[in-house]
Amino acid sequence: MADAFFRGGPTASYASIIPDSSGGFTILAQGLLAGSCHTAYRAEIMAACSAVHSFRRAVVTVDRKGVVDTGNRILNELRGASASL
Repeated sequence: MADAFFRGGPTASYASIIPDSSGGFTILAQGLLAGSCHTAYRAEIMAACSAVHSFRRAVVTVDRKGVVDTGNRILNELRGASASL
């Protein structure tokens, strides 16, 4: 992770937030992606996974169909059922 950053390679970060009633938000999780493949797609998957991990039931909003498909596949594998995002 830090290696790619210091070599000047691409880096990607993620964050999961929850809005509050005052118009602000609380950060649930944030950070740099681990590993050497830093893409916006991987960052959005990490953010969605961290959001799902934070709650028993949640509405997670993403803007890539591929992330929804990957999230559904991961949930189905983990639960062994037909859960979906």
